Amino acid sequence: MALDALDWLPDDLVLPDDLSPAMKRETLLHHEVKRILEGAERITVPGLDGVEELKTDGQLTLQRRWSFSQRVLSLSDTRLEQRMHPLIPDVVTVARSDDGKVFDPLVIEVTVTNTIDEDRRARIREQGVAALEIDLSMTGGRITRDQLHQLVVFEVSAKRWLHYPGLEEVQDKLRKEMEVGRELQIEAARIAEERRRRIQETPLRELGARYLAAVQRMLEVDGRLPAGTDRDEQLMAAQTAVAISVEEMAQRGFPEAGDEELLGHHRVLSRLLSIKHNRGVGYGFATAAEVLNAIQQSQPGNRHDWTLYLIAAKAYLRNLSDDERVWRWFETWREGVIEAVKRKDFLYLRSTKYDRLLSLLFPEMANGLAHEFGKRPAVPNLVWDEQKRRFVRTFSETTSRPARFLAQDAAPNDPLAGRSAGSMRDWVFKGAELERWKRLNPEAAAAWEPTLKRLGIK
Repeated sequence: MALDALDWLPDDLVLPDDLSPAMKRETLLHHEVKRILEGAERITVPGLDGVEELKTDGQLTLQRRWSFSQRVLSLSDTRLEQRMHPLIPDVVTVARSDDGKVFDPLVIEVTVTNTIDEDRRARIREQGVAALEIDLSMTGGRITRDQLHQLVVFEVSAKRWLHYPGLEEVQDKLRKEMEVGRELQIEAARIAEERRRRIQETPLRELGARYLAAVQRMLEVDGRLPAGTDRDEQLMAAQTAVAISVEEMAQRGFPEAGDEELLGHHRVLSRLLSIKHNRGVGYGFATAAEVLNAIQQSQPGNRHDWTLYLIAAKAYLRNLSDDERVWRWFETWREGVIEAVKRKDFLYLRSTKYDRLLSLLFPEMANGLAHEFGKRPAVPNLVWDEQKRRFVRTFSETTSRPARFLAQDAAPNDPLAGRSAGSMRDWVFKGAELERWKRLNPEAAAAWEPTLKRLGIK
């Protein structure tokens, strides 16, 4: 131990003759550390960190981390064994850090073998002052005066905070934030459950119609309005409506409703809506014939879904055009696609992963979609089924990816979406941002209004 290595005795220290060698060494070490502190102009103190938790039955545990960094404090007005009723600390000083933090006073207790117990620590906390312990029982090996000075002044391995002023307030603030966060979690769960219930009770065809109308609105805003602030705001509102409908459709078993292949610029739904309404939807064309011509001129890799548009044309375009030349062009194209499908040209065979959804959205196309003609053959794939303890045959399908505006979370459909860590109150929109969210989501805003009032958020 450090005290075993001290064989020097200060001139100003007189020890009773009847002290044991161990007590003499302990007293010597205690005295020397206080002398070092009395003359020190600075001291390095350790950092402090911890985690506050809030546990509630049936809920995820909330956690908030707090920390105070290690720092160097300058010392002044240092006194030894000054009474602070009911305490007589070893050292009392005034400590200041470079960032302006002041500990006035800072109490320092030096311990060798008589460690500070919880009762003594509680009495220190009752005083409300900063208190640091230098525990030399944690050191070992031989030690010189210079090494002891280094340990006491510059190192932190033997130091710990007995009381850090302001820590209780920080912990209490974090606990209150977590309590507010828990309320928001419970409220959000209640609103989400109510919304799930409404979605499950809504007829599927009604949800499909709502989804298709939202997609059409988004495509028309994107393709019709010129660039500018008004367009951006209207497009965000339209994308928000689509995002809400995508979530509704996913809850009812249609997760593919958010795919880029369906929702993207000049993609499947834009083309089918253009054919259904015989005008460009998301296209700058006046007629479906012009949209079909643009489709027909697409690259070879984009011909796999051409049969979809031929099915749509048969269902919706009883009169494609009054111009006979347009009819002749269309029939030539149509016959070419049919011939390619008959010879099993893979470029012209479509995936069936959207057929179920498209049959819901475009019921007039359902019979054509049910026909095997033009469908890409499913590729068998053996996959191990752990529950059945055997390989089962599945069928591979191209990987889907969400529409860009959904993947970028450009249109969150509730105030908690897309926010990162911090106070739960900070997760809620405020001011102009909140007002815009209310305009874009009137139904959700009405459900959240009581919570916002309770939190005092405007």
